[in-house]
This record gives sequence, structure tokens and C-alpha cells, in this order.
Amino acid sequence: MPSIPTLLNSRDLGDTITTIQWNGDLKQQFISITVENTNDVYIFGKDGLEKFMLEGASSAVEASTWLSPNTLISAHQEEIRRWELRGSRSDCIRIKVPWKDISTMIPLRSRRSRIKFLVAHDSNKLSVVLDEDVEGKERAMDGRIHFVTSRNDKLHLITKGEHGFELQRLDEQLTLEEKISLQFYREPVHAEPISSTNNDVMEGWIILQEDGGIDCIDLEGKITSSIQNKEKIRCFSYHARSRTIVTGHGGGVVRERVLDEKLRIKPVHAEFTAHEFSITGISHVGTSNLITGDLGGLLKAWKLDGSFSLKTSLKGPENISKSPEIIARAKNRVSAIKDMLSRGKLEAAKSVLLKLKEDNVQELTNQVETLENQLADLINQESKEKETRNIIRKFLQDAARERGEVLVPEIASQTGVPINKVKQLLKIMSSETEWEYVEEHECLFLFSRRQEITKKKQIEKAGTHPRQEYKERHRRERGSQRHHVKTSSTTPSHRRQAPARDRGVSSNSMLVPPGFKLKQHQVETLDRLVSKIENNMKAIILEKKNGGEHLVELTELSSFLNTFKGDIAVLVTDGIVSPRLIDLVSRKKGSLVVGRRIHPKLLEDRPKIPCMEAAALKARDLPIHGEMHGKKVNERQHPTDIKQAILAGLDNEQWKQETELMKTLGLSDPLDEKMARIRIKQLLSSDEIETETFKGMVYYRKR
Repeated sequence: MPSIPTLLNSRDLGDTITTIQWNGDLKQQFISITVENTNDVYIFGKDGLEKFMLEGASSAVEASTWLSPNTLISAHQEEIRRWELRGSRSDCIRIKVPWKDISTMIPLRSRRSRIKFLVAHDSNKLSVVLDEDVEGKERAMDGRIHFVTSRNDKLHLITKGEHGFELQRLDEQLTLEEKISLQFYREPVHAEPISSTNNDVMEGWIILQEDGGIDCIDLEGKITSSIQNKEKIRCFSYHARSRTIVTGHGGGVVRERVLDEKLRIKPVHAEFTAHEFSITGISHVGTSNLITGDLGGLLKAWKLDGSFSLKTSLKGPENISKSPEIIARAKNRVSAIKDMLSRGKLEAAKSVLLKLKEDNVQELTNQVETLENQLADLINQESKEKETRNIIRKFLQDAARERGEVLVPEIASQTGVPINKVKQLLKIMSSETEWEYVEEHECLFLFSRRQEITKKKQIEKAGTHPRQEYKERHRRERGSQRHHVKTSSTTPSHRRQAPARDRGVSSNSMLVPPGFKLKQHQVETLDRLVSKIENNMKAIILEKKNGGEHLVELTELSSFLNTFKGDIAVLVTDGIVSPRLIDLVSRKKGSLVVGRRIHPKLLEDRPKIPCMEAAALKARDLPIHGEMHGKKVNERQHPTDIKQAILAGLDNEQWKQETELMKTLGLSDPLDEKMARIRIKQLLSSDEIETETFKGMVYYRKR
């Protein structure tokens, strides 16, 4: 019985392998590998050993192709990188492009050793790039571009327009020469041209369809043969010299077929099991090697033997009769599935579970059934959590149109999601939304996350680089350690402070004009109103004329104030005192607003009417006619503000480390520190300051 091809090397690249491409050179054989959600391109040899890592891009690889045996191009967002592989080093030329939708790139013939290639876009447009000139010829196609290739200065495209799929031929000036209707209706996902041995004369196409089948079509657009398998074909590679098609399947199996002169695909004459997961990338390398990659990111290099030229069948270990090896493998799969389930890798666990069921080991039947139930429960749980996240996200998007803040209890009340679950999901979703979650105060603040990070060259041009400051500081610290030991055990004052929630009141809990005082009966009235609506997501409006009280849901507060006919004396709310709320109350001639928290924007712009937090009432930390309840209140300086303090603490040349900047501001209250960090992000967004990260430490300076 023929043996399985020899495994030369394997390498785990961490995530799904998306493309494997051979450079076509028999002397210096390179293979380029791209991985899902990765910015780099790996270059391996035919033996599966890594030669280069083409790194440095700031966004994921969108497309890549070989222009020559030593030249590779990779497309990223608004950038194309051209890599020249020279001996043991790689040189990179970056080409700025105005495109974000590159789907395919192919080399074109050019004169005088100039580099020329074609770019196909998701927006159904073709662009020609000559050297580094991106302003070359362009053409908009009348249908979606699925695939494109070049042979003898002719471009061959498969497109889908109003009349279905079409095969279009263009000259090197992008002028349409011929258009042929194709007779298939399934969605293609990949295609390769069928060429003769000299690789110049094109005969047709091999097309992988979305349903996992393969069609061969000739130059007239007619289907000459097809392949349909129970195990879907995920990828394939065509070798022109031997006229063989190697296919990678969902079950991890590799199969080889021969294509005859009439473009008919012969039955399988060789196969073997290469991976446990679905094969997502495959390529011939020369005449006797094969590279495969799978869904889990495992790359393997194989040495093909004589079986791949004989009409015999190579069966992998899955078809061998039951043996201790199969039982041991099945037990390993059980352990692997348990580990995957514990780490939340449900798709990988599902794939391995299918292989475990195929092993059909009787003594593991109960364990397999238990694992199936666990997987089903986790998939159901994941689906419900995704649905919950979508509900919360929709609520936040709607709230953002009306307000600049929202409280966690309100989210729980309006979405029906338990408050603890809301808090848990907000932490996960914080990177996906435009909301800053301040966990300490159970509040979300809206601000722009856009930050312009300066490039290294800009950092080096001006003043002292953070790297130099770091080395100098490290040198000074080491020197001081040799001469004396610090004996102070005191903790910095800002660390000794109790959290704002424990103290009950922050330094920004009142925004009132100088001389503002309350009478004793007013304080008692406010106490009563606060206790009435606290944690109920409601607000109370106290009328000015007759002292009437109106209890309103927070969600209906804005509409109520807009339609209310009388004048307001006081508004007490269980929500945030926002600029919009202050504006509505001022129109009704209100004299005071009390709420759970004061919106950060009010700390910058003096509000039209006095406002305070309910915590100030509880702490009795407010001025009253004739007496002071609690400790003496230091008159609060209106922030002219934290923004000015930040700008005053920075200059245009010297970089300042984040902790030093916060220390310069002299903020002792956690909420003040939180507001300062938000102001820093806003200053970054408006390009008034810039930032750089080095050795895990963040530095700032003025622009």
C-alpha cells in the first residue's frame, strides 16, 4: 500500500491561513503566506522553514501577489508595499494610494525594466500602477469583478452584472475587446487560469464555487467538467506542467486529480489526510513539494512521493481498522475539545468534535455525547449574549442622538438586561463604541476616540526623544540607589484618598455662583425630593407658583419640560445634570437643578443656573444661611480649566510622561483625574497636543 507523503515541517501561525502563493521559480523557491487579521506577510522555503517576515504595516493585508521571483507586493489600507528579497534581507518601498477597497493585484508586462501591475477594486474599478505612479489608467466595469488574470498583454476578467456572469477580455489600454456570457449561476469564490505547459497560452478557467464545487470552463464560457463532493472543497492549486489539480477539503483531506486536454477532470487518483481542521490554503511548490494551511493557523510542508503520479488511492489513518493508536488519538481529541470549550473556541471545538465522531470509539460514546451537549449550550449562550449586546448597542446609539451621557441603571431599565450583566458587557464593548465607561460612577461619557499618533520621524525631529529621557531617568535612578536608600514610606496624597463613592462628594459636586446659600427649609425640601426619586430613574419638578410636584420618568423628562406651561423652581433628577437639561430648565426660569452627577462639559462652561449633585446634600457639604452643616467648604475655583492646566504643564519640545503630567495638575479627586484624562483625549483629537508610547509609558507634548 502506498505511503503518505512525507511531512517536512509544520508551523503554527496562530490564526486562519488565508493565502499560500509560490513565486514560480524552480531555483530559489519562495512561498508567501498571509494570515487572517495580520499585518505581516510570511515568506517560507519549500521545506517549510521561515525565510523572512515582511512586517511594519499598520493595517491588515488585503491582497498580495508575486510580481517576479524576488518581488512581492502587499496591499494595506491606503498603502501598497513592494518588497524586494535580496539574499538574506528584504527591502521595502511604500506607495501611498488613495484606495481602501483593493481586492486583487496582478503583474503586467512592461518595458525598460519598469514595474507595472493592475489593481482590481471592490468598487468594480481597475487601476494601473507603473512603478510608484498611482495616477495611471483607470476603468470602471459595469459589473462586479470576481477575478482577473493577464496573458500575452490581454486581461481576462470574470464579472457579474445585470445579465449574469460574463467573461470579458481587455487590452493593455483597458479597452474592452470581447464579452462572453457564462453558463453557471453559482457564486464563485476563487479562480485560476488554465494555461499550457509554456504558461503563455490560456485555455480556460478553474473556478471554485461557494457551495464547495469546482467548474472548468473553456474560452467560450462553456462548462467542460465539474466536481461535487460531500466534503466541500475549500481551496485548490493548479500545476500547469503536470496538469494536476490539488484540492483541500473541509475534513482536512488533500486530493489530486488530472485535467486532460479537453479540460475534463479525471477521478481522484491520490489522497491523504493532511490536517484535522478545514484546509484554507494550498499550493504546489516546484514539481515535488506541497504547502498546506488550515483554519486553525497550522502550516505544513510536504514532500510528495510517486503515489501522486499513479492511479492508486492513498488513504489516511482515518480509514485504518481500529487500533490502540486510533483510541489514543480519540482520547487526545477529547482533551483538546475540553480545552477549546474552556477557552471559548467553539468553532475549533466543533471541527474536532466531528473528527472525534468519525473515529467512532465505543468506549468514548458517553463523553462524546456530553461534549456535544456542552458545545450546544455554549453556542446557544453565545448567541443570546450577542443578541443582548446588540440590544444595548442599539440603545446607546439612540441615546447618543439625544444626550451626551447615560447611566448604567437606565440602560438596565430600558433594555431589560440585569444591571450586573450590563456592567460586564460594557467593559467588553468599550472598544467597539464611542462611549467611555466610568465604572466608578456607573456612567458613560460620549467623546471622540480619534487620536492622531505622531510618527517616529516627527518625534526625532524635535527636542528630546522619550527614549533618551527614559535612559537618562534610568541612569539617574541607578546612580541614586548606589548612594542612599529611600526611607520614606508615606503614600502619595492622591493614592491615600478614599474613592469618591466612599466620600460621597467630589470637589466638582456644586457649580454655584459666589454667595449662593440655601435656607434650612429648602435643604429639607431637597432632601425629601431626593429620597423620593433616588435609584428610581425618575425626576421631580417643583413648580414656582403653587409648589406643585410633578413626578416624571427620566425617559420622558425632555418632552415634559418642552410642553410644561408654568415656571419651575427646582428640578431634582436621578440622572445626570447635562447641558441640554440646564438649557431646558433655564427656559422655564428654574433656579436650581440637583442630580446624580454633573456632566463634564458643565465643568468647562459655567452653567446658566446653579446645579449640584445629590451627594452634596447627603454629606451636608453646602452653604446654609446662618450655619454650616459638616465641614467647611472651600470655595471651588471654576475650571478655566483643567484644559488650561494641561496645556500649561506641557511645552512644544520637551516630552512629559503621563504620570508626571497628572502630578503637575495636582488633582486629588478621582473624578477630577477621570475628567483630566477625558480632556487629554479631546486635546489629542483636536490636534492641540500629541502623544507617543515608549516602553509601555505614555508621553505628551504640545503641537
